[in-house]
Order: sequence, then C-alpha cells, then structure tokens
Amino acid sequence: MMDRLITRWDAMTSAVRRWRRDSEGTAVVEFALVLPMLLVVYVGGFETSQAVSVYRKLTDMTVQLANIASQDTSWGQTKLDSELAAATQIMSPFSTTDLDVSLVEVTTDDVTAGKGVVNASRGNNAGAPYTPYTKGTVLTTLPTTLAVKTTYIFVASKYNYNITVGAAIIKPIAPLQDQLFFLPRGVALIPCTDCA
Repeated sequence: MMDRLITRWDAMTSAVRRWRRDSEGTAVVEFALVLPMLLVVYVGGFETSQAVSVYRKLTDMTVQLANIASQDTSWGQTKLDSELAAATQIMSPFSTTDLDVSLVEVTTDDVTAGKGVVNASRGNNAGAPYTPYTKGTVLTTLPTTLAVKTTYIFVASKYNYNITVGAAIIKPIAPLQDQLFFLPRGVALIPCTDCA
C-alpha cells in the first residue's frame, strides 16, 4: 500500500516538474492576460485624442466667432446668422448637430456688478444660454469682474461629444463647453437693426 502511495506521489511530482519545464503555450497565455489591458489603453487613448481634438475645434470656433463679431460696426439677424454658420464650419469634420452656440451683446450695469442688459442676441439652437435672449433682457449671472457700464460680446458654445468606442462602458455623452467675452473694436456699442 505504501509503495503505491509513493509511486503515485512520484508520478504527481514528475508531472508537475514536466509541466513547469514545458513552455509551450506560455506566450498565448501571457498574451491573453495582457490583451484586455492593451485594449483599454488603446481605446482610452483613441477617445481621449478625439475629445481633445473636438474641444480644440470648439475653442477655436468660439474665439473666431467672438473675433469676427467684435469687429463689426453694425449687426442684423442675417449677418449674425451668416457669422454663426461660418464659425460652425470650423467644427468640420465633426458633426454640428450636437453644437450649441450663442452670441450676445450685453451692456453691464453701472451700479451692480454681474448684471447687464442684452442689446442683441443670436443662437443656433435652443437651450439656455444658447437660446437667443430678447433685446432688453436683464442678465444677473455675468461675471462680477466685468467693468461696469461697458459693452461686451459674449460667446458661449457647447458640444455634446458622443463617445464612440467606449460607450458601453462609460457615459456615452461628454459635454464640452467654452465661453468668451470680447470688447467691440470698431464702436462702443454695435447697433442691431432688426434684433427683437
């Protein structure tokens, strides 16, 4: 009985030794263990670079729209619509269906910081602050660092970046936003002939 037990023990230990020396399939097992981590790094890098590219284009579009609008000496709805349309072309090749842009001319209050009156406003989509304001609307959420009794061009933009590859794992929409205040360059106040 003892001999059988020793024989079995020897057979098991020799099988374990053979298995430890055998290197066939080691690369496949190591690859199978590392592959999920490599895929996460690759997909994460791809999504991050896409989101950074979209945000860069959103920032460029916001700056260029504010730059163009601040050089005007008069506005009209048609002119503002064409400037908004031209600015949104910067977002190419990304879709503009998820893009919200608002252009507002506001004169700050001479007494209360953070308060101002809308002189003109245009936007490309609905959804505050992207819905155009009515002329004369009082805004109370302006930055308190803006100078009093001064006219500013305010451009706000938002892009809902849809995550393509990792949408099943993480939240599928990442909102990217930018806003900018410019001073009018040609005149102190840009008149809008047909703004309501």
